Amino acid sequence: PWHHRRHPRAGLRRDRAENEAWGIEHGYRYDSPIIASEAGHPPPLLMDRADPTTWPGARPPSVHLTDGRALFDLFGAGFTLVRFADVDVSGLVAAAEVCRVPLAVVDVRDAHARRLYQRDLVLIRPDQHVAWRGDTAPDRPAPLLDRVRGAGLESASSMSTVTSTSTKGAR
Repeated sequence: PWHHRRHPRAGLRRDRAENEAWGIEHGYRYDSPIIASEAGHPPPLLMDRADPTTWPGARPPSVHLTDGRALFDLFGAGFTLVRFADVDVSGLVAAAEVCRVPLAVVDVRDAHARRLYQRDLVLIRPDQHVAWRGDTAPDRPAPLLDRVRGAGLESASSMSTVTSTSTKGAR
């Protein structure tokens, strides 16, 4: 349009919004059968900012701990259970062993990180999205692990349908 000729920077600012939208880049989350959804309404997705959240399906907040380490650097190659309080997770760990789910438990005692992570327990998927969160360990950990690892899904083709449906409109 004509206003780009008169004010070239105006067009550039608008055109770069997709690449500079913090909410898209850092606030991304998805819904999926392999995410343990919870009751209530998820926080709003905003394009201009990313509010830290551990709502299931979200990318967890990036935070440096008081000792200088990045919490993301402590995540394992498989699933990671970040534990911010002395909660007994032995049942979850035992169920992970039975299900052959690689699970690392990372103990963090950092008040700022705990506030950002919103729960005492946050289960991170290998793709670094939140799979589940809670303040106590699940009473029945095996069904939770089956869900987040995709056990019982009918076929690989149903996963591709889930993936394409869950990312619709994310562009």
